[in-house]
Amino acid sequence: SLSRDLVGAQTGADRQAGAARAGGDHARPLRRTLSLTVWPTLPAPLGGISTWAVLVALGCAAGAWLFAKTATAIPGQKRRLLIAGAIVAAGLIGARLFHLALDHSGPVSPEAALSPRGGFTWYGGLAGSALAALALTRAARVSAASLCDDLAPAAALGLAIGRIGCLAAGCCHGAPTLFPLALVFTSFHAAARPIGVPLHAVQVYEAAGCLLLAVALLHRRRRKRFDGEIALMLVGAYGALRFGLEFLRPGPRGAPPWGLSSWSQAVAGVSLGATLVVGAAIAWAKRDGGLAAPPSSSAASDRARFIGDISPRRPTGSDP
Repeated sequence: SLSRDLVGAQTGADRQAGAARAGGDHARPLRRTLSLTVWPTLPAPLGGISTWAVLVALGCAAGAWLFAKTATAIPGQKRRLLIAGAIVAAGLIGARLFHLALDHSGPVSPEAALSPRGGFTWYGGLAGSALAALALTRAARVSAASLCDDLAPAAALGLAIGRIGCLAAGCCHGAPTLFPLALVFTSFHAAARPIGVPLHAVQVYEAAGCLLLAVALLHRRRRKRFDGEIALMLVGAYGALRFGLEFLRPGPRGAPPWGLSSWSQAVAGVSLGATLVVGAAIAWAKRDGGLAAPPSSSAASDRARFIGDISPRRPTGSDP
């Protein structure tokens, strides 16, 4: 269970000795360290089902529900759910391929791709979802930027729930630390290594950050200044969050460039920089009057305006 009991199994002397081995002059007793006994698989009668997979599926479902409830680019809730399902499927495929290409430590093979023990990388999921969204917008003849704005809060919410799945499995964990509120995984069934050592609670940090980001994007979406603004905010804000959190994780993982911890950190840094450049360019265009404000986000008002534009006008006395 994801218990939050204070560590009581170690005595003060054991903590001092462990800290001395790990930290030299910085050795000191660890305080308020949280112990985690995780369930990588659900208990009976659902034994054998991956807790991580269940929470990732729950995150995908929550994101699809939020998209269906709040999207304005595509009329019809059933149609939105179908589009959300296609985008989620494309995102999962992209996340798996990205992991195999850049973060997978073993040989890449069809068996590794289909293995239930394999990992996923969020930036690959973002790329797969973006490609699917572009294809669907061309087929549906809707604005790609507006659709991405609708998808951004849903993606942040789904990721927040998915990171709790990482916490349950013990994967995506942080590096060893003397930080007082570190987590200690006590089960050898967890993916976290080493066992019994305080680690940064990176999964919790990211889940909390993504949840706050989802709320902020929903709030901002009602006041956006141009189509694509909310999607741009997601890419930039998550890039900053992920780039910083990667410094708290063990590394390097894979063969990342520029001495970074992982390819995800490299992509996060590039995406943050690109967001700043694009944002500056858009701000400059708006300053020169080259970027118009988006139309109303209400589908009903859009249809009413369209009908009003094509309806014949009744002559009045003031008409020439």
